[in-house]
Amino acid sequence: MLISATPIHSHAQGVGARANSATPVQPVSAVRPDGKDPTDPTKRAEATANPAAVDSELSEAEQKQVRELRDRDREVRAHEQAHAAAAGGLAKGGPSFSYKRGPDGKLYATGGEVQIDTSAVADDPQASIDKAQRIRRAALAPAQPSSQDRSVAAQAAKMEAEARSELATKAGSDAQTRTDGIANDRPADLASAQAIGQDNEAGRADSKCALCGGSHSAESHSAANQEKIGKTFLAQHNDSLGKLLSTSA
Repeated sequence: MLISATPIHSHAQGVGARANSATPVQPVSAVRPDGKDPTDPTKRAEATANPAAVDSELSEAEQKQVRELRDRDREVRAHEQAHAAAAGGLAKGGPSFSYKRGPDGKLYATGGEVQIDTSAVADDPQASIDKAQRIRRAALAPAQPSSQDRSVAAQAAKMEAEARSELATKAGSDAQTRTDGIANDRPADLASAQAIGQDNEAGRADSKCALCGGSHSAESHSAANQEKIGKTFLAQHNDSLGKLLSTSA
């Protein structure tokens, strides 16, 4: 079972109840009457070295119960290990288990949990999106996710959606800021362009055409027109020069 830990609470918030919660469970530190701790891997190996000998002393009903407890133990451990492996750095420690003592005197894991950090990343919606996706993968990592696991996955999906909405809002705000900046600069640019245009118009009004004396530049005439004006000017000049020479004579 996956457990989510949020900063809202001072303790880890459990998602659902442990499996077989109605069955009395032993704490992790439970010690057998013979003084051996069944949670110690070495001691558990010694205790299970010859299960057949122990099973032969049990009734058929008790042997069936032991087999079911062994299967449950393997299932629970694999389930929680899948959560822990997928959670990676989000996991707050390894899996923890609840135990039930079987007719053979051994303890079997009947429930478990993995605590993970499910808080959003402050002021970083993209990081919150990435984290939410990791949480969801961790929640659904086991082959058969429980209803509690699916609830955690749903919470992660909600966190991702909220972060995406925040990211979109931030992007829109940044775009608006850039647009406002361009709009604020545009009046100054327009005034500058208008001033340049007015200066050009004034310059053209003050200038005289060297060819015809009009209020425009000589470049405004076409090449053919420039040649025609030139010939006319030359003829007028020659005529004036001729009259001046005649008068002088």
